[in-house]
Amino acid sequence: MKVNHFIVGSSDVQKSAAFYCELFGFRKTSDDPGEEGGQIIHGEECNINILPFKSNLPNPFHFAFEVDSLKKFESIVEKASELGLKLRAGPSSSSEFGPGEHKRNGHAFKNFYIDDPSGTLVELMVFI
Repeated sequence: MKVNHFIVGSSDVQKSAAFYCELFGFRKTSDDPGEEGGQIIHGEECNINILPFKSNLPNPFHFAFEVDSLKKFESIVEKASELGLKLRAGPSSSSEFGPGEHKRNGHAFKNFYIDDPSGTLVELMVFI
């Protein structure tokens, strides 16, 4: 099973699309998002349907992307740094800055959290 798509509400659809494209390598499409002013972007493993905020559209608290190599993880950390983004080790805005390293259920992984332009909490992780 794989994720087909996420729906992300945004106050600025194009700014959010640019964020995901620039940082994570998604690409814009001409696919119909099913909502006026929306944008579908394609990634390697899933799509994101970015829609304008509406009162009936909840924004997810957070979602996580998993990359398959430490090299890919580090290249995204470097790109985020170049973009001046503030990575943090935990989901809380008061978490320590920078990527974190954790062990859970016998698995070690590195991760970071970042807010997209509309406040959706995005996590990137790699098992090490």
